[in-house]
Amino acid sequence: MTNSKSEEHFDDWRKKIDSSSQKDADFLSYFDTSGSVEEAFCQGYWDFAHHILKDDLLPLIGEPFNCSALEIGFGGGRLLNASSRFFNHVYGVDIHENFDKVSEFLASRDVENFTLLKGDGKTIPLEDNSVDFIYSFIVLQHLPTIDILESYLHEVKRILKPGKAACLYIGHLPFNLHGIKYLDINTRKVDTTRENTLLLRPQTTKKLLKKAELHLVASGRPRKKPWRQDLGAQHYVIVTA
Repeated sequence: MTNSKSEEHFDDWRKKIDSSSQKDADFLSYFDTSGSVEEAFCQGYWDFAHHILKDDLLPLIGEPFNCSALEIGFGGGRLLNASSRFFNHVYGVDIHENFDKVSEFLASRDVENFTLLKGDGKTIPLEDNSVDFIYSFIVLQHLPTIDILESYLHEVKRILKPGKAACLYIGHLPFNLHGIKYLDINTRKVDTTRENTLLLRPQTTKKLLKKAELHLVASGRPRKKPWRQDLGAQHYVIVTA
């Protein structure tokens, strides 16, 4: 995929997010369906506790009171709100233009220990070896191409302090069509703003992690919601730098 087409994908994303930003509930529901602002932030606590704070991860974090965390794709800030209660300082990176709205959401919940970073969709503006923990949930499955996912994995490796961990959720390809290892925006027609545009077989994900020099600790397939039995459209990996 050319850079221009990748930018077109991200531009479509920004436009849809902007069009939902007139009402707070609609804005938050764009990133994860919810009925109200309070429901969205309540779901944020559930998702962070159930999907991010895995048992295999906890021994790798260290004392979170003295640690920093980074969220790739903070959206409306619901998970950032939750992680701010666990970590000394939290960073969030995203490509949309509604940082003021997210800052207001967090400030209204007495969150002060956060920094929002504007990303370009491929790189993260933080220094090498500067963060103790990185996580991303229902974001990487919406990237346009596998090349951009690879870029993010290399950024995770670069930014994490040595030996520190990340919990990343990646779009899950549950079948194998004639040896296909992944599907991205190049191989199928999709709604580029909401549908899952990048799906990988778990074995392909493992190969990309190895290429990025990230060490796999654990992986699995989660339920869509903690209180539901059906599986979601992602698989997760816990890795160390």
